[in-house]
Amino acid sequence: MTPMENSKTIQSVARAMAILECVAAADSNAALGQISSELALNKSTVHGIAATLERLGYLARHPETGRYALGLKVWELGQSYVGNISILHESRRFMVELVKKYQDTSHLAVLSDTEALFIHKIDCSRTVGIRIGVGTRTPAYCTGVGKALLAAQPPAVLEKIITRLSFVKYTEKTITTPEALREELEIVRTRGFSMDSGEYELDLRSIGAPVFDHAGQPVAAVSLAGSAQRFSSDRIFDIAADVRETARRISEKLGYQPGGTPPR
Repeated sequence: MTPMENSKTIQSVARAMAILECVAAADSNAALGQISSELALNKSTVHGIAATLERLGYLARHPETGRYALGLKVWELGQSYVGNISILHESRRFMVELVKKYQDTSHLAVLSDTEALFIHKIDCSRTVGIRIGVGTRTPAYCTGVGKALLAAQPPAVLEKIITRLSFVKYTEKTITTPEALREELEIVRTRGFSMDSGEYELDLRSIGAPVFDHAGQPVAAVSLAGSAQRFSSDRIFDIAADVRETARRISEKLGYQPGGTPPR
């Protein structure tokens, strides 16, 4: 069900957001007809909403081509959002230490509906890198950071997320049922870290752990990712211990009390 099909959604607001996303996807070079076609809206509707967004500063229209670009207000909101995410600042030093020790890639991600949204990445100095970058979204149920985020959610929240999941089999190892996911997340909670053993990309491995804020709420997850050959069985638990420690140190910086119990 799309946002505009949800009876609880205010249609005009949903359409305005969809137009902004469409312009962004077009690299701020979207024609009125293009927006109308992609969103299946008539041109008069798009024009009216776009004109309002333009007056408010969220869209800008090229005087010659008439094409739309994102306005300064979008940038201002983005800057305000990033400025308020102290987690980016607090996590960097610890992620760098983790990467230096293992020479693999570290990610920081947050939960966005049913997906893991990657908001920070520290690459290793080796030439082999991980394609997942900042701004990438991946299914939460088959990635290291995603499963760490899911396992840290209160049961009621988790169950709502599970009902919205569409299980896609990316590899032969991908979890494909709610039951299997619940069992996996219970293991994650018990041992304190998650693993992606080739579930999203066959040759990729990652180990993740949740990050909590001052109120004990799960706000992110940190991970270390690399090739399957680098995550051999004799290294996994050493890596996991350090990923957990990295998550603990970031959480502590955010005000989380190490002796506290995350909400369930």
